Amino acid sequence: QPTGSCCLPTGFCIIETAANCSAQNGVYNGDNTICEGQDCPIVLTPFVDPLTIPAVATPASGTSGGAAHYNLAMVEFNQQLHSELPPTRVWGYGGTYPGPTIEAFKDQTVTVNWINDLRNSTNPGLGQLRTSHVFPVDTCLHGPDMTGEVPVTVVHLHGAKVAPESDGDPDTAYPPGQQVLFTYPNPQAAATMWYHDHALGITRLNVYMGLAGFYLIRDAQENALNLPRGHNEIPLVIQDRSFNPGGSLKYHATLEDNFFGDFMLVNGKVWPYLDVRRGKYRFRIVNGCNSRALTLSLVEDVDPITFHQIGTDLGLKSAPLAINSITLLPAERADIVIDFAQFPAGRELYLVNSAVAPFPSGAPDSVVRNVMKFNITATAGDTDPLPASLVPVPTPDPSLAARTRWLELRNFADAHCPSHPDGTWMINGLLWDDLTELPRENSYEIWSWVNRSTFTHPMHIHLVRFQILDRQAFNVVNNQVVPTGPLIPPDPTEVGWKDTVQATPNQITRVIARFEGFRGIFPYHCHLLEHEDHEMMRRFQVVCTADFDDGTGTGTPDGGVTIDDFLYYLVIFENGDPGADVDDGSSTGTLDGGVTIDDLLYYLFRFEAGC
Repeated sequence: QPTGSCCLPTGFCIIETAANCSAQNGVYNGDNTICEGQDCPIVLTPFVDPLTIPAVATPASGTSGGAAHYNLAMVEFNQQLHSELPPTRVWGYGGTYPGPTIEAFKDQTVTVNWINDLRNSTNPGLGQLRTSHVFPVDTCLHGPDMTGEVPVTVVHLHGAKVAPESDGDPDTAYPPGQQVLFTYPNPQAAATMWYHDHALGITRLNVYMGLAGFYLIRDAQENALNLPRGHNEIPLVIQDRSFNPGGSLKYHATLEDNFFGDFMLVNGKVWPYLDVRRGKYRFRIVNGCNSRALTLSLVEDVDPITFHQIGTDLGLKSAPLAINSITLLPAERADIVIDFAQFPAGRELYLVNSAVAPFPSGAPDSVVRNVMKFNITATAGDTDPLPASLVPVPTPDPSLAARTRWLELRNFADAHCPSHPDGTWMINGLLWDDLTELPRENSYEIWSWVNRSTFTHPMHIHLVRFQILDRQAFNVVNNQVVPTGPLIPPDPTEVGWKDTVQATPNQITRVIARFEGFRGIFPYHCHLLEHEDHEMMRRFQVVCTADFDDGTGTGTPDGGVTIDDFLYYLVIFENGDPGADVDDGSSTGTLDGGVTIDDLLYYLFRFEAGC
């Protein structure tokens, strides 16, 4: 009998007869065809593996959910990502992918000793410390041009209000064999946060290998609400991955503009299922993909089923919002409640994705639809009603903004690495070392993201929480952006506290933030990791309240406190300039929209103290 190339479900190609190929569930490519040049897709059966729920991290001292200290090592190991795949080599914090969930409480300090113990062995603690990455490292990029192929790491707690020395500065990434101690004081409201790698120039590679985990802050306000908890509260990190024959992770051989995987993983499992009780579940969802957007809906057949959103990136909404889909770009979070009590036992529901890649301009065939399945059991669950209201979410008054910044998102020819065909993504045409944003401590600012591209960039600002004000279309006239058309309010699913915003194509997206809590230098960047790794990341510096002028008389801070600042402040105070508003009389640096003697006294106090 004639033979030809046969693509097996495992992705391997063999030479077989048509009959033998079919008997192995393979795809026969024709008589006399050869395997060379055949790109055999891996075929996996969906919904055959149970969902894994990340374990709660065990502190070395203190109490989980309170003040505590943790030791978490980044290690290499094998993990079964699908029952039809061999174990896959991954990296993870504490020996799991995703890492263990850190439970915290508002104003209770957590410290973590982050240990880079990546070794050339999938048996943690054995083998030699790694001197090279699993994936090819582009040493032309900023970061690897200094560190080479060494798998340096540094952890960023995404959404944290934290001092710069514990923020995960990409410049401070360290090699295997080293460790750092970070302090998280948690001075913020209950929220779904996550920790992940942030090494300069190789974040995309380290996160793709598995370096991510949940960090949940709780507070008294949230605890007082009757929300699903315990067995009925489940974190879900959704990521896309591709595999080589043999089960290893597959990634680009060289830097490309985006990465879109072939399979959806939830908590480290490909297309898992979850057996649920007939009641309400709270799901804390993170889009942990490198580049892929997710538009999530719940379906039985085709028609979407209503569920409720109760939270955004950095906290609860003011009230539950009934929705039938939600779009999340990488790093965005959504806190949702699904009520399975409305369905009889034995029914099967599916969490599916309909977002194209890249978003929103990708081709229809770029969608990976399946995410996970819910099997409804006969066991009764949480049937208590959702609270009609949750927590106050006041919108900052735009008139309090001391400054509006204009931040253009564009692609430029790659001068640093001219061999890269996709160019360089930049913010205002500037680079990492160009420090031009210096907001004053406690001040409000409006940041206007001007997206001059055809797809959405998820823009993340470290340290702060913000709210979306509006969006507006624009035209480009003589290479200048000219706003046009009405101001468009944010989608209802975006209303609330955020740290990552969808800067939509050909629109200006405005957010308002208060720069409070800590002074120092922090990053802001696109959270498409392939963009972040190649210059779409810059820094801002939160400066002293008393820093008003650099001596030019233009009201430009310079990072220091001198007589120039004092003289400039006196002028704007005497003129009743709204920019002189630095305190409401509470001596806390809280703005009230007016200019009174309280502002002058507070300014003098901060000036004399040198901040």
